[in-house]
Amino acid sequence: MSHRDPSSELVSFSGELFRLRVIRGLTQADVANDARLNRGYYSQIENARRAAPPPNTLKRISAALRLTELERQKLFELARTDWLKPYRLDATESAAEQFEFISSALNLPAAKLHRIRAILEEK
Repeated sequence: MSHRDPSSELVSFSGELFRLRVIRGLTQADVANDARLNRGYYSQIENARRAAPPPNTLKRISAALRLTELERQKLFELARTDWLKPYRLDATESAAEQFEFISSALNLPAAKLHRIRAILEEK
């Protein structure tokens, strides 16, 4: 259960996503189900533990939230800002943490993701 106040959120992708959901009286499960997403994955997006999702996923989330055109445009603009944030692999991050970032940022087949994980674990 979230105890965040939607009116106090800074304008960020995840904050706006949270605000839009709460003002509509929807749960994370409601949005995830309507957008055909895993609730845990949706929760990670909304809580900024994952970057903004790819455009096709964001379209499904927008539809699940029943956004107006103006709200949808704002959410996509915030997502673009999130997509453009630089990320540098940090030597202090474990292979698992690096893999988590790569797998969330890329839409690759499982076989390629497993190869990336193997490469990261070799170091």
